[in-house]
Amino acid sequence: MDYSEIVRSDEFIAGWLFASFQLTYTIILLNMFLVILMRSYSDSSSKGNVDVIAAEVRKVMTQQLIRMKEFIKDRLSEVRNTSV
Repeated sequence: MDYSEIVRSDEFIAGWLFASFQLTYTIILLNMFLVILMRSYSDSSSKGNVDVIAAEVRKVMTQQLIRMKEFIKDRLSEVRNTSV
């Protein structure tokens, strides 16, 4: 038996096994990560969860727009009353 030939064949097998293990491990971890993301998205979209911050901003902006509309309406009525 030629020892150097055995060492060379083992290095090839070791490298191949290591590379295949790393690839398999990476694919499995990526798959687990994607499953977690998909389940989280599915759970949040099916429950109808609303972003609390976005809802609060929307509420405040609506209130401000209503106040601005009333202010403009009052000022226009004042201008119309003073010009007549």
